[in-house]
Amino acid sequence: PQLDADGNRFWPRTALGRRMNRNFETWDQRTAGGSSWYNALQWKLEKRLSRGISFQSSYTFSKTLDTTQGQISAENSLSGSGGNIPIDPHSLSGDRGPSSFDIRHNWRLNAIWNLPFANSATGVLGAVARGWQLGTIWAMQTGGPVTVTSGSRTSNPMAQSGGNGNRPDYAQGKSSEDIQVNTRNPNAYFSNNGVFTMPVAGYLGNVGRAPLRGPGLATVDISLGKNFALPFFGEASNLQFRGELFSYVYNPGDEPV
Repeated sequence: PQLDADGNRFWPRTALGRRMNRNFETWDQRTAGGSSWYNALQWKLEKRLSRGISFQSSYTFSKTLDTTQGQISAENSLSGSGGNIPIDPHSLSGDRGPSSFDIRHNWRLNAIWNLPFANSATGVLGAVARGWQLGTIWAMQTGGPVTVTSGSRTSNPMAQSGGNGNRPDYAQGKSSEDIQVNTRNPNAYFSNNGVFTMPVAGYLGNVGRAPLRGPGLATVDISLGKNFALPFFGEASNLQFRGELFSYVYNPGDEPV
């Protein structure tokens, strides 16, 4: 990269400007030179087993930032944020943004209830009625970060983030707040709506890494089990037959759920 008259970095669109040393073809330098920052507020509420009921609830409000993450592209394949190749290896600050695993709000609740059916029953009826256990796990979290790319390498000619191209510019007077979200169509969740434009040839776009958030996620798991005492293995030994039901629903937006 070179500097223009205003001190902005750019890549000349010539063969000479494309490589620092034209005797080399494409090559990789893999380092552990990235930086990351994590801040969080965490709380937990727990009720230990008494009267047949126990539960635990935890909530985390956090923010995770980094420059680049991972050594191979597969480590970032589950998210639209981050990458293992910086957009400008000469200046990692341009890639500072939310980590691919940055979840702003994250809540969990698990509970177990030993159903008090026929605790005093004996014989066959007692064996059938006792030992039932109901459990549940609730999980709710807001969406993960999403990076926007231009689909074209208008500036830095080196391969970047799996070949997705550079990031675009914001149109004049626009920001990520102007992007429309369609919560009813997961195949077109975001709409450009004139927010983005192609950067000037040779220059990096001014859109930062991961300016958007995907839909949130909520899951509910329920289990029902029957415990059979196995006293010949010890007083605490049980054999359990168990059935489970899993479900999930997306929760669009980045608000607390």
